[in-house]
Order: sequence, then structure tokens, then C-alpha cells
Amino acid sequence: MPADVRDELERAVREATDYVNALAQKENEDALTAIKTSGKTQIVVLTPGEKKVLREALLPVHKEMESRIGKDLIAAFYALRSKPPVPRPELTLPAEKPQEKPSEDPGTVAPPPKQPANVHFRIESTPEGARVDMGGKILGETPVEFDLPADRSGMAAATLSFSLDGYAHATATPAGSGPELRFNQKMIRLQPSPPPTRIKVMTKTTKASTLRRS
Repeated sequence: MPADVRDELERAVREATDYVNALAQKENEDALTAIKTSGKTQIVVLTPGEKKVLREALLPVHKEMESRIGKDLIAAFYALRSKPPVPRPELTLPAEKPQEKPSEDPGTVAPPPKQPANVHFRIESTPEGARVDMGGKILGETPVEFDLPADRSGMAAATLSFSLDGYAHATATPAGSGPELRFNQKMIRLQPSPPPTRIKVMTKTTKASTLRRS
């Protein structure tokens, strides 16, 4: 790589690193300010003497980690700690647009929140005439219709049980949005039980002859 290109690339990397670090620093400072302002968390700031005691307590850990990350790397950290901190570049972020405050006119009354609309269910079955139960309540025989209130997303659901003579019991939960939801439950016919098997038992009769001695 040419020297001039390398220099430009290294400069771009340094500038990007400084920018990202400054951005992270500002976010940390803003978060700390929000925590202090809330008054819900107690923040303890160590005194220089307490920091010294903490560093001395961690020295055995530093010694133990020399075999894992290298003694030279730990020594480099010590050297950086002894140098004065490098000032971070000033970060200028775009100003946030102030939010518009709602009108405080006492004569203006906010309208009540709009209640969710109902969803109209039309339940059918193939064949018709199946009894429909919902939560232990008999709704009738198909086709049946009823309304249920929709949730905030405009959806409604109903867990239904279907029963019809000669057909298997069925359960379904149709769900959807309004104004009308149509659902058709296909009933499955029960297979007739096979007739009992008749077993014919054959017996063999043996005739015995009586011999007389003369």
C-alpha cells in the first residue's frame, strides 16, 4: 500500500475511533445524569484514598493474569495510567426538535378513547346442524352468529366445541378482525363399528364299534 494512502487510512481510522468514543462517552454521561435525576438510585463515588485501596487489593489479580494476557500488556496499562488523560474531541450532535406541548386550555376537554369495535362471528359446519359450545355455554346449532369485543389491535378469538351425532367431536379457535369473521368447521364422520365375528366350531364325532368275543 502506498505511504500516502496508508497515512490517509490511518487518519480516517483515528478520526472514526475518536468520534465513536466521544459518542459513547456522551451517551454514558446522559444516562448517568438521568439516573441521578430520577432519585431512585444511590451513586457512590470513591475518594482517591478508596481508589488506592481498591487498586492495591487488585494487584494479586494482576499478577495472576500475567500468565494469561502477558506481563508486557499489564505493564503498558500501568504506563498509560501514569500519563495525563488525553482530552476527548468535542462532539456536536444535532439538536433534538422540541416536542409540542398539548394545549392546556381548561375549556378544552380531550375526547374519550375510542372503544374497540366488536367482531361479528358467523359459524357454520359441514354438514349443518352441529351443536356449538363456547366456554360451557351452548350457542345453538350451526349456522350460529354472535359478537365479541375486539382487542386494541382489532382482533377477536373464540374457542368453540362442535358436536354432531355420528361425527367426531371437534374443537377450533377462529380468530381475526372485523367487521365480520366467517368460519366453517368440517365434521369428520365416525367409522361404523364392524359386526362381531362369528366363529363356527366344528366337532368330530367318532363312532365306536363294540366287538364281542365269540
